[in-house]
Amino acid sequence: MKEDFGEILWKHSLKYQPPWTLETALKCVLHHHFAVFSEIFGRSKIQVESLLSLLQSYNRQNNNCDREQGQLEEDIVELSLTLIILAKTKSGSSDLSTNPNILDCEKSLAEYVKQRKK
Repeated sequence: MKEDFGEILWKHSLKYQPPWTLETALKCVLHHHFAVFSEIFGRSKIQVESLLSLLQSYNRQNNNCDREQGQLEEDIVELSLTLIILAKTKSGSSDLSTNPNILDCEKSLAEYVKQRKK
């Protein structure tokens, strides 16, 4: 975007201004779902909407109940891992399957799930 609009104007073309959070990133995925992400995630937005809902619930929780918060964390991690695996299999792009950031994220999420199940 900076290359297209220049250093000053690029931020004016964004729906969500930086700094971005996971919540704003998921909102962008939902906003641009059909045009950009439907090839990877299919036409259904349910998984992304579910992850956004869980994240918003977690953010509202504010440590009120450790047990509920722990369950929300598990749900967020497991759904995130599912989305990564889905994106890797449906993308057909070797770039996504070999991207070190994606691989690190997938590994961290899988380790978290493994530790929680012990």
